[in-house]
Amino acid sequence: MKIRIALSALALLVAPTLAGADYLDVITNRLNDNCSMDQYAKVVDEFRGVMTSQKYSYTVEIVVPLIGDQLDAIFWVGRTKDMATFGSENDRWAKALTDANSPEAKINKKLNNCTTSLSRTGSQTM
Repeated sequence: MKIRIALSALALLVAPTLAGADYLDVITNRLNDNCSMDQYAKVVDEFRGVMTSQKYSYTVEIVVPLIGDQLDAIFWVGRTKDMATFGSENDRWAKALTDANSPEAKINKKLNNCTTSLSRTGSQTM
């Protein structure tokens, strides 16, 4: 019985260290006049396809505010398992952008044609 209690206590102490804190990459964007929300959603889906095909772990969701002081903004919320992963994948992404024919450069151009970035922040979840 004492061993079971000790193992349970150990599990409770170790569990928080096993639960990783995600890194969030939040970009505040505005749609450009030539891009509708439907068009942007399609470009974001293409971006997700590039992330998968090029074996990035970075994922993204788009957040559209319904209430707040930035109702004309769209929030890009990217996620990786930690800041180190974000950093290495961001370096890889930046290198790929130097080749105009890379999938990364092609989708980056579409994203830039559709939106204007206003700000970017990085955060860690708890």
